[in-house]
Amino acid sequence: MYVNGVAKKKSMSRMRIQRNSKGFTLVELMITVVISSCVGGAIFAAFNAMHQSYLKEDATAYMQSNVRAAMEMLERDIRLAGYDWNGTINPSPTLFPDATVVVPGSPSWIHMTMDLNANRSVADADEDIAYGFAPADDANGDGIADAGAAPLGRRDGSVAVPAYDPMATDIQAIAFAYAYDATGDRIPETYTVGGTQQTIWAANLAGDGKWYNLDTNGDGFIDATDGPGAGGNGFIAGTGSGIAINSLNIRAVRVWILARAAQPDLNYSDSNTYVIGNKVISPNDHYRRRLLETTVVCKNR
Repeated sequence: MYVNGVAKKKSMSRMRIQRNSKGFTLVELMITVVISSCVGGAIFAAFNAMHQSYLKEDATAYMQSNVRAAMEMLERDIRLAGYDWNGTINPSPTLFPDATVVVPGSPSWIHMTMDLNANRSVADADEDIAYGFAPADDANGDGIADAGAAPLGRRDGSVAVPAYDPMATDIQAIAFAYAYDATGDRIPETYTVGGTQQTIWAANLAGDGKWYNLDTNGDGFIDATDGPGAGGNGFIAGTGSGIAINSLNIRAVRVWILARAAQPDLNYSDSNTYVIGNKVISPNDHYRRRLLETTVVCKNR
């Protein structure tokens, strides 16, 4: 009996242990799920933020490299404009009826010719070049892409069927202005601002074949105050000089290119005002932009 009693007690002890052994309760499971969800959500949010940041930086880097590549090609061609092995140029009929070396027919495109192979002709490949938007992308020719952004084209008028080959994608606006020599002294014309001589940057703004100074208010800067003002959209009318445009008197070219990201960023709002030559643009949207500007001296004038 004693042995059996002891055995019986041990058996009952085991039963009590088994009855008292238990797993997680529903409350504990719910707490675990909530904590796991919070941790997982935080990890996902951090990963998503890093991923979105990477995508934005990648898009911005592409936009910058895209517009810089186009600007470098533009600079190269402008420096070659008018190149002629014997100091003169003998242009054949070209893309534009009034083509010579650099033709400022509009602030929205540029046209130049050069004799690269020294055959005293500019009818060969890459010797009759124009930059701007294709007519299909800029129907009114104002230098602003009709669809918000379009490829910047390079047109070779020497080929049988000239077409605008895209040099850069997602360009919103482009503009050109010129420093000119009206007196034949080979020095660009200037005006005085606060006792300092400033180069006149002009363009054919009225379509009358005469130079118009883009610095309308004469403060030494081409900015929104020369046009509709900050926060506005419009064009700078310029100050007329009464001087007829002669492409042979051009001494330098100033170039503006405004690039826009391919996709909008809903967490970003662009409230900047951009001045692109004679154009003032305040987009107020969710696209990121980069404005590139440079001055190129014409070496072969």
